[in-house]
Amino acid sequence: MAQDVLRQGVRSNPAVLPDRRQKRKLSIVGIVLTFVLAIVLVLLGERILFDLNRVANPAIEQTENVKNVQRNYYRSSVMSYEQSGLSNTKVYYKTQDKSRYITYKLLIHSAFVIPVFLLMFLIYYLIDIKEKRDDLKVVMWGYVVFAFWMLLHLIGEIGKYIIDQWENAAIYIILFLLIVIITPLAIFIQKKYTEHHSE
Repeated sequence: MAQDVLRQGVRSNPAVLPDRRQKRKLSIVGIVLTFVLAIVLVLLGERILFDLNRVANPAIEQTENVKNVQRNYYRSSVMSYEQSGLSNTKVYYKTQDKSRYITYKLLIHSAFVIPVFLLMFLIYYLIDIKEKRDDLKVVMWGYVVFAFWMLLHLIGEIGKYIIDQWENAAIYIILFLLIVIITPLAIFIQKKYTEHHSE
């Protein structure tokens, strides 16, 4: 009898039971659509990076679509090329100017990726930490994945460039760059998260 009274007291007191409804609920469809959104944004970002390089890189000698191939001149050993994975477009540059081509390419990609990453980071901060907008949170993760993919893409390009230019010091430079980028971001996010949840 005493056991029944204790059990009834626990059932009738909602403060004693953990409220499972307080957890953030994400719809399965929302998660799937966010995953698709992240893939579409990554593909769009990769295409934008290629097109920015194609349009703005002064080391590029010629651009062509594979359907309109001029095989004689541009297939020679004097010229090197790079092709987009999302189209048939190729950009040609002189093989002897490879270092110049890659340097401009990195500068162009950095001019796009760094502002996009910082903008996505700011939007994430405003939506997820400051405003706590649960309705936008699931979509925001697609943009966060996109921003980090672009940053990792840029870090990979920089790493390859450093390895090609300074083979012995490359690993130290890459690791140092990663530390410099990730440490302040992690500290900032944790600080804001702690401030918000301590209120």
